[in-house]
Amino acid sequence: MQYGFNYKVRQAVSLIQVIYIGEPMVPWRLPCEYEAQLISKKVAISILGDKVVLTFAEQKIMSGNDPEKWRFFMGLDLDESFDLLERTKPWVNKYRQELIEKFPTNNSEEPDFTKDNWWE
Repeated sequence: MQYGFNYKVRQAVSLIQVIYIGEPMVPWRLPCEYEAQLISKKVAISILGDKVVLTFAEQKIMSGNDPEKWRFFMGLDLDESFDLLERTKPWVNKYRQELIEKFPTNNSEEPDFTKDNWWE
């Protein structure tokens, strides 16, 4: 969905991930991963029910299978509204200079970080 409807925003986050290589990062804190976790929790609960999903997450934590991610997942608020673009803008602003230097825009399909509205 992100790729199809918010391609430039999703691409921006992917490029930020490349910049981050070698630095400690919690991937589910990135806007695209955060949204994916939120949507997956909503879908799983709508299909399987709250108890089944939370029990599964608790089992993952207890087994040591990426417990921080599953704690994060369990703490997501299903009533939270999420705007991928608004959540991505601060990341782009923080890393804008590096994005411009490392990823010059070659075509209109890619985000142009030299522009204020890089997502258009």
